[in-house]
Amino acid sequence: MKKNVLLVYGSGGHNEEMIRLYKQISKILNQCDDEINFLSLCDDDVKHIVTKEAVVIPSVTDKFSYVKLLMKIPFVAIKTLKILNELNRKQKIDFMITTGPGIGALAGLFFKLKKTKVISIENSSRFYSKSLTGRALYHLADYFIVQNEELLDIYDKAIYKGRL
Repeated sequence: MKKNVLLVYGSGGHNEEMIRLYKQISKILNQCDDEINFLSLCDDDVKHIVTKEAVVIPSVTDKFSYVKLLMKIPFVAIKTLKILNELNRKQKIDFMITTGPGIGALAGLFFKLKKTKVISIENSSRFYSKSLTGRALYHLADYFIVQNEELLDIYDKAIYKGRL
């Protein structure tokens, strides 16, 4: 039975973590009988798209103006929700995995409402504090994974799996 897995990530470290995770998952799943179709959802700042099939959304970040950033958020969020709805209508996503950033929180909420399994991986640069995406997805995700053992003190129901 074919399964659709959506990988959601942003630029920088989030992108690098997803590349490493995808390589690990691909090795394991090549040994399985199930057909897995991986898709990427990322923003337009991403340097290396992980999968062959990808949906690119506009980036929300604006390094020079908080006002522009705040003005962009509602428009990008609405556009992203439309894209997610169309993607899910065409491909019926079975699992969503995110390494962040904010795009992961919005997609996680959307897919949780669609009864999709959501897996969130907290950024490896976090040791003693929660990210904004982590704060949101800790309560939504079916599986919340941390890469640093220290985070188990603040995410008591998280799963520790070490570095990707």
